[in-house]
Amino acid sequence: VALANEPALLLADELTGELDSATADKVMDLLAALNAERQLTLLVVTHNRQVAARARRQVLIADGQLIEMEGSHA
Repeated sequence: VALANEPALLLADELTGELDSATADKVMDLLAALNAERQLTLLVVTHNRQVAARARRQVLIADGQLIEMEGSHA
């Protein structure tokens, strides 16, 4: 996968929102591989709990307020 300028951070806002679950899994597998191979930091915004569950760290925001944080800070 080619990413212009080899970024250290990739922002993904509802990247899997309109995808079927099998395709969403493939996209998330690709992002996980980029994270592992290139030490690429990912910031993923999603309403899908299955997508969120794949994250090392989760932050829940509702009505503009931080509700909950889970996971590693590493």
